[in-house]
Amino acid sequence: MTDEKPTKIENQPCPMCLANKLSLIESETEVPFFGQVYIFSMDCYNCKYKKADIEAAEQKEPSKYIL
Repeated sequence: MTDEKPTKIENQPCPMCLANKLSLIESETEVPFFGQVYIFSMDCYNCKYKKADIEAAEQKEPSKYIL
């Protein structure tokens, strides 16, 4: 599994309170049997807004396994 060092961006505008107090952290990692994914985290120091998300970097064909 290869992990990239997270990128942290400070003082972004918050989508809720509009203050420039939002911290954005993003990272890219490899998940076994799934592929490359992006991990995002937002945290506002002013209004305490928080959001985290994971997005697939690549799309693969759906698969079904029956045992």
